Amino acid sequence: MKKIAVSLFTVAVAMSLAYGGFNAKKMACEKSCKKALQDCKKKAKGDKVKITACEVSYKKCMDKCCE
Repeated sequence: MKKIAVSLFTVAVAMSLAYGGFNAKKMACEKSCKKALQDCKKKAKGDKVKITACEVSYKKCMDKCCE
Protein backbone atom coordinates (compact mmCIF):
# COMPACT_ATOMS: atom_id res chain seq x y z
CA MET A 1 0.00 0.00 0.00
CA LYS A 2 2.83 2.36 0.86
CA LYS A 3 4.53 1.70 -2.50
CA ILE A 4 1.32 2.57 -4.35
CA ALA A 5 0.97 5.86 -2.46
CA VAL A 6 4.59 6.82 -3.17
CA SER A 7 4.16 5.88 -6.84
CA LEU A 8 1.00 7.98 -7.18
CA PHE A 9 2.67 10.92 -5.46
CA THR A 10 5.66 10.66 -7.80
CA VAL A 11 3.42 10.57 -10.86
CA ALA A 12 1.42 13.58 -9.59
CA VAL A 13 4.58 15.63 -9.03
CA ALA A 14 5.99 14.68 -12.42
CA MET A 15 2.77 15.64 -14.18
CA SER A 16 2.54 18.99 -12.40
CA LEU A 17 6.11 19.77 -13.40
CA ALA A 18 5.49 18.74 -16.98
CA TYR A 19 2.30 20.74 -17.35
CA GLY A 20 3.35 24.13 -16.04
CA GLY A 21 3.88 23.62 -12.35
CA PHE A 22 7.52 24.53 -12.88
CA ASN A 23 8.74 26.17 -16.03
CA ALA A 24 12.36 27.27 -15.78
CA LYS A 25 12.24 29.24 -19.03
CA LYS A 26 9.19 31.21 -17.91
CA MET A 27 10.70 31.88 -14.49
CA ALA A 28 13.92 33.19 -16.04
CA CYS A 29 11.94 35.36 -18.44
CA GLU A 30 9.83 36.81 -15.62
CA LYS A 31 12.96 37.55 -13.62
CA SER A 32 14.56 39.42 -16.51
CA CYS A 33 11.34 41.39 -17.16
CA LYS A 34 11.16 42.45 -13.51
CA LYS A 35 14.82 43.50 -13.55
CA ALA A 36 14.23 45.55 -16.71
CA LEU A 37 11.18 47.18 -15.08
CA GLN A 38 13.18 48.15 -12.00
CA ASP A 39 16.00 49.59 -14.11
CA CYS A 40 13.53 51.50 -16.27
CA LYS A 41 11.80 52.97 -13.22
CA LYS A 42 15.17 54.09 -11.81
CA LYS A 43 15.96 55.87 -15.05
CA ALA A 44 12.49 57.48 -15.10
CA LYS A 45 13.28 59.33 -11.84
CA GLY A 46 9.66 59.93 -10.90
CA ASP A 47 8.40 60.99 -14.35
CA LYS A 48 4.90 59.48 -14.47
CA VAL A 49 4.82 59.24 -18.27
CA LYS A 50 8.11 57.34 -18.35
CA ILE A 51 7.00 55.07 -15.51
CA THR A 52 3.81 54.26 -17.42
CA ALA A 53 5.92 53.45 -20.49
CA CYS A 54 8.05 51.16 -18.31
CA GLU A 55 4.95 49.33 -17.10
CA VAL A 56 3.66 48.91 -20.66
CA SER A 57 7.03 47.51 -21.70
CA TYR A 58 6.94 45.16 -18.72
CA LYS A 59 3.50 43.86 -19.74
CA LYS A 60 4.70 43.26 -23.30
CA CYS A 61 7.74 41.44 -21.96
CA MET A 62 5.55 39.23 -19.79
CA ASP A 63 3.24 38.51 -22.73
CA LYS A 64 6.25 37.27 -24.70
CA CYS A 65 7.18 35.03 -21.76
CA CYS A 66 3.77 33.37 -21.80
CA GLU A 67 3.87 32.49 -25.51
